[in-house]
Amino acid sequence: RSSVVDTRITPARSSSENLELFGCSIAILSLEGLARSKRAAGRAKDLLDLATIAALQAERGDPSP
Repeated sequence: RSSVVDTRITPARSSSENLELFGCSIAILSLEGLARSKRAAGRAKDLLDLATIAALQAERGDPSP
């Protein structure tokens, strides 16, 4: 395993939630982390996703960013 830290991955890992799936622990980007990533990309198709992400956060009762 390499000891090189990919600075593009580290922020995503800190915005991840660990979930148990089929007996394995996996890291999944949180909705807030996904929204941050979409904003940073700034592409029209990513910005359109922000409304859906906000609706999912509201449905889950997540605090507003």
